[in-house]
Amino acid sequence: MRRTSRARRRALMIETSDMRRQSSVRRLRRKLPMPAWFKNIPFKSVSTWIVVLCSGMAVFVGIALLSPLFRLQTVTVERTSPFADPLLVEQTLQEFHGKNLLFLRHSDVVATLMEVMPELRDIELKEDWPRSLFVRVGAAQPLYNLFNTETANFYVISEDGIVLADKSIEGLPVIKILQREEPIFLRERVLTQKQLQQIYTAEGILDADLRLPLEAVEVLLSANELHLISRGEMAIWLDLSYSVEEQLAKLKTAEQKIKLYSDTFDHIDLRIPQQIFWEAL
Repeated sequence: MRRTSRARRRALMIETSDMRRQSSVRRLRRKLPMPAWFKNIPFKSVSTWIVVLCSGMAVFVGIALLSPLFRLQTVTVERTSPFADPLLVEQTLQEFHGKNLLFLRHSDVVATLMEVMPELRDIELKEDWPRSLFVRVGAAQPLYNLFNTETANFYVISEDGIVLADKSIEGLPVIKILQREEPIFLRERVLTQKQLQQIYTAEGILDADLRLPLEAVEVLLSANELHLISRGEMAIWLDLSYSVEEQLAKLKTAEQKIKLYSDTFDHIDLRIPQQIFWEAL
């Protein structure tokens, strides 16, 4: 009798559990928005649907990996700056032709472009399914015209010192480059961003603090020196390895002693710390 009673209780517990499970499923079906055909699917067949969906996903992944359907074939380039070369962009990206677009990492494409064309900015990539890639590129802004006094050639450089063009642009200030006998090439970094910042700062101090007209800017590449030409032939010598603010502050302090605004000078040398040397005319 005890065994029979225990067996009945066990059967009753299993039956109750099944009823609760089916009741939960019915409540879930009522809460979730489902199409009518899905509501009529027996609970036991849901696992079959899961297997079917997983199998379909596996087939799709297999097709994506093995089929040429998503292999990159064409690249379309649009530029937003005249200093970006769309033809060179297309040529550079030829190494990605034949790669699967589904697994093409944008960071790899951008890194490849920047290695060849460091002047590029604002690179945008967009897949044009199934086998094309759209690329939009800009370029760094021009900051100075560069004149190589050794070869008498003009160039345009960006804010980080990269050569954007082998010509000059009207309206840009000019930096004269000395001590550079070799030719200068496109995309070469002639001046560093730090050197350009020093030059820009020195120009501002000369105008605002010292009230001296700026007539020319010269950079001696080998010596890493900056010469600011003012009032005819007067050259103010600065060392680009050190703070131009500190060097020009010495001139501001000594302006009365050396009669900066009344005498004429061949040059004023501010390169030596805590000292000023000058040669008057």
